[in-house]
Amino acid sequence: MFISLNFFVSRNIIYLLRLIFNLYIFLNQNYSDENFKSMSYKLFRLKIIVINKCSSGIAFKFLTVFCLCAVSFFSNDSYSQNKSGDKFAEWTMWVLFQTIPSPTFYQDRKETDSRLQFGLRWQVTPFNYSFNANKLVSPVQFFKVNPVRRYGGSLELFMQPEWVTADFRYSDLSRFNLTAGVRGFIPATEYGEYLCISLGGKYNFRKNKSFKNEGYYSVEAGLFTFFGILGFVADYNFTEQSRYNLSVNLKYY
Repeated sequence: MFISLNFFVSRNIIYLLRLIFNLYIFLNQNYSDENFKSMSYKLFRLKIIVINKCSSGIAFKFLTVFCLCAVSFFSNDSYSQNKSGDKFAEWTMWVLFQTIPSPTFYQDRKETDSRLQFGLRWQVTPFNYSFNANKLVSPVQFFKVNPVRRYGGSLELFMQPEWVTADFRYSDLSRFNLTAGVRGFIPATEYGEYLCISLGGKYNFRKNKSFKNEGYYSVEAGLFTFFGILGFVADYNFTEQSRYNLSVNLKYY
């Protein structure tokens, strides 16, 4: 596709330069007849000259080689500029997509009562090591992780800022929480594109309503589908105030 496009562009640039070359030669010739120098007549004569010289002559061959070199140079230069611009737009869109939270339900409990409390969770991956990466590239990626490398089999460090939309009624936990842990992905179907399994462990840096440390450990298990974009994750917490969390994990790439 790129070869055809470059050939199409090169051919049209050659035609254009050929036309400019003939126009330059013709307009710089000396003629005695004033009427012959009129612009309308020159343009008329130019058409005849282009037709006669467009496919022959040393000048055309020189221009052909020149245009091929020029197109190759400028196409690479413009491609690198577009690549830089595309990279900036790609990272900008990726950062914006990461601000979209995943809906999560947290258990709010005490000895006699319990209920589910709705909250939001964000996903951050500072480090990912892929076991399925191409040998020609590094298996390590930071923050922006290729989805194929993630769900195709990988191990990662992650952080999850969490925010509960209302105060816990039964437990003494604060609304904000930050977790950090390790998670592994195991492909199950079609190299993980249709289904992959995640297993992980993490620590919750949560405080109580008096801003005292109430941190606890958790383990999680999840199922991911639709190329890793959609996942269902269940957490088991080693604390009596909130035994489990259920999350619809949304990961945008």
